[in-house]
Amino acid sequence: IQEASATLSNLHQTLDAMLFAPLGISTAGYGQTPSKTAPKSPLATSFQATTTLLHAPRAQALYLRSPTARLLLIQTDLIGIHQRFFALVADRLETEIPGFSRDDLILAANHTHSGPGHIFDAFFANTVVDAFIAEVAGRIADAIVTAAKRAAADAEGADEADVGYALLSNAEMHNDRRCENGKHQNDRMAVLVVRDKGDPKRSVTLVNYAMHGTVFSAEDGMLSGDAPRAVERALEISTDGAVLFMQRWGGALSRGHPA
Repeated sequence: IQEASATLSNLHQTLDAMLFAPLGISTAGYGQTPSKTAPKSPLATSFQATTTLLHAPRAQALYLRSPTARLLLIQTDLIGIHQRFFALVADRLETEIPGFSRDDLILAANHTHSGPGHIFDAFFANTVVDAFIAEVAGRIADAIVTAAKRAAADAEGADEADVGYALLSNAEMHNDRRCENGKHQNDRMAVLVVRDKGDPKRSVTLVNYAMHGTVFSAEDGMLSGDAPRAVERALEISTDGAVLFMQRWGGALSRGHPA
């Protein structure tokens, strides 16, 4: 923590839930025209079926409260959040968490291109996430709601917390995705740390950075949080706390070399 910025009450360690993403489900993010020999599955309508699991897709929830405000921040291993999917989750949370309002919700996706598909009920969505399947979207929403409810319940008995932030830049971590942004590209990384006053080892780190989740291609058949999850995993080891990668600036920067 480089700059002390505020004190918030009731930090809880992020709680997560596994998204509905069985092997065989198609991924979202790449337009696909699979070959005749590509893997197939009942959960892959017109895209290739997944065959390998690297990271089990998950939802993580962080719930913060002060005397005058509250914030529920949820990060998911998904390509994005469509407004109808946001409404599906928000409607449930307003019903199932006492006193909760959708105005207190940030529902985010890390923009992995190797997360589960079938989640957008929108025109042309089938070209990037495969055909919409209401049951799949509903079961993914179930997991998100589960994580949120765990977080809200855990926050009831949580201690006060400190929060600090830093702004960083590291040009070696990325490339310009389209080689045209030039001086207008935003390669800054914002890091926010929330730490339990009573137990400094109990912390949550939010990393806000523009990095596309495209290490793996659709042909890899991989279920994964891709580059954003790799950042989370590395920081979880070094900080011994929970980490949420929050996509920034439209994911306009490509990840650097995986090494």
